[in-house]
Amino acid sequence: MLTKRLPDIVDGNPVKMALGLVKMIVEIQQAVADNMDTVERRLNSSRAQLETVEKELGGWKPKTAQRPMYRLVQIYP
Repeated sequence: MLTKRLPDIVDGNPVKMALGLVKMIVEIQQAVADNMDTVERRLNSSRAQLETVEKELGGWKPKTAQRPMYRLVQIYP
């Protein structure tokens, strides 16, 4: 994004350059804020899905339940 916008900012007039930089910084801040909102929504969605799975599997136990350390000893004697 920055490399594409640089030619628009580079100008012989320092005022235009300063205003172009400020505009670009504001756009970057907005893009970052939008990305953070998206990440937060996805995290909340994932949390809700995991809570649903946890609820559905509440009392489930595997048919071949073994002690975890006993299984490790079998794999790595």
